[in-house]
Amino acid sequence: MAHLEKYTQKDYRKLLMHYERAKDGNGQYHKYKNQDVDLSRTYQNYNVANFQTLPQAEFMDKRLAQLKIFNRSDVKYLCDWIVTLPKLLGNGDERKFFDAVFRFLAGKYKRENVVSAYVHKDETQPHMHFAFIPVAMDKKRNIKKLCSKDIVGRDDLLKFHEELDDYLTNVFGCNTGVRNGATIDGNRSIDELKRGTAVKALKEVRAARETEEKRIDGLRWGDRITPVKEKRDAVVISKADYDSANDALTKRYLLEERAREAETEKRKVLDKDYRKDNFRLEVTARKLKAEKAALETERNNLSNRLQRYDKVFKKNPNLLEEFLRLAAELERIEQLEQRIAQAERQARKQAEKEEMQM
Repeated sequence: MAHLEKYTQKDYRKLLMHYERAKDGNGQYHKYKNQDVDLSRTYQNYNVANFQTLPQAEFMDKRLAQLKIFNRSDVKYLCDWIVTLPKLLGNGDERKFFDAVFRFLAGKYKRENVVSAYVHKDETQPHMHFAFIPVAMDKKRNIKKLCSKDIVGRDDLLKFHEELDDYLTNVFGCNTGVRNGATIDGNRSIDELKRGTAVKALKEVRAARETEEKRIDGLRWGDRITPVKEKRDAVVISKADYDSANDALTKRYLLEERAREAETEKRKVLDKDYRKDNFRLEVTARKLKAEKAALETERNNLSNRLQRYDKVFKKNPNLLEEFLRLAAELERIEQLEQRIAQAERQARKQAEKEEMQM
């Protein structure tokens, strides 16, 4: 019914355009991922956060300038709760529902951090994008910082639907259908929901296929099908038994087709996860490779310098001994100069003292 998405600095501007159904330079609406948008109903969309007078991007720039932001590429600049209108509620309760959800979320994440709350009615099911900046207090420095981990951590997500359900129950006076099988264990991402759906569908198809296979195996026994007439190398059965066997085989074929489709969908989801992990590993590998190359270059430079020094000392075996002798002599001269300078200072002081006495 509700799930959370978080976006980095690189991605969040595309989402802002998607929320408000902005158009690009070619006059085409911006789409994010695989949304199925019915443009004939786009005019029905509205923003519950109508108090916000600044454009979304301008508001974010202004608010972010007031926060401490860590210089990391994985910092989440924008959070988005996507809340779908439950099927238990009719269209007559739509505005009341989204207004209530907005009040709950604005109170939880603070009104001054709300970017927008667009309700999309031009997709499959009416839903609201409650977009906000995750602002937390840095207790050590006593300043506000950008930190989604402190605002929407694991513990917060686990109790989110329960808190929202309690709030909406008080508003409507009945169960609104906020808590369901997908939310009972806390919030899950879209990719996790897709993966779970694919695995569940595959299990259901396999179970149904096993049931049909057992039924077909039962039809193969002679005491289950009574021959009407026997011929050499052939058995003629009744139309009812034939229809039953044919129906079972047809169902088995359809179930196998569904199993293949479910297996394909599962493979797509798993391949997507694999590609993400593989990309991260490739980036890390490239960084390590660059660091290794830099260390090898430094090692080669040091090796070349040592080789040059070694050649010099080999050509002049007494050079080191002479160098040490000169260093000791230089140190002796410096000590002597210090003693002379000290004696001169003492002589000047003595002369000044005698002059004052005269």
